[in-house]
Amino acid sequence: MLTIADLDRICESANSPLHKAVFPGLRPRRTLYISDKVRQFITASAPGMDLKTRGRWLSARALLEAFVDGKWITIKSKPKSRAEMAILCPPEDGIWEFRDIKPRPSLRILGSFAEKDVFIALSPYERSELGAKGSAEWTNALRDYKDQWTKLFGRHQPMSGWSDPHAYISLSRYLD
Repeated sequence: MLTIADLDRICESANSPLHKAVFPGLRPRRTLYISDKVRQFITASAPGMDLKTRGRWLSARALLEAFVDGKWITIKSKPKSRAEMAILCPPEDGIWEFRDIKPRPSLRILGSFAEKDVFIALSPYERSELGAKGSAEWTNALRDYKDQWTKLFGRHQPMSGWSDPHAYISLSRYLD
C-alpha cells in the first residue's frame, strides 16, 4: 500500500508529475495529490482553454477544495446520480471519479485512494469526451488511467475492495 511518505517522496523528486495539492483556507483534513494535467486544468492554465472552460474547471477545483477541507462528500449509489464522487466498475480496480455535474459540460477527474482520506487525482475529462459507459472512449480512459498509475507507482495498487464509502472517505454518505 502507498503511504503519504511514499507519495511525498515521489512529489519531491526532480520533475515529478505528481504534486500535493495545497489550497488556501482551512487546515487540510484530507490529503489530495494531483497530476500535472489535473493541476493545469484546476488552475485554468491548460493550453487552449476558453473563458467558459476556465470557469468550469475552477468550479471543479472548488469540489477538490471541499474534499481537502473535510466537508461532507456525497457518493453515487444509483445511475443518473448527482453525487460528487463515484467508484467506477469494476470496483476491484479502485478507480473513482470526482463528478462536477452542474452546469454542463459535466466534468470528471479520475483517481484512486492510497488510503482512507488520501486521494490521487490523475486524469481530468469533460464528460462528453468519455462517451457512453462501456464505450471505447471509456475503455481507453480507464486503460490510460491504469497505465499512468503503473508508471507512477509500479507494483503498488490503489485501495479497493470495500463497499462502505466510510472505508475510503470520512464524512461521506450515499446521495441516493
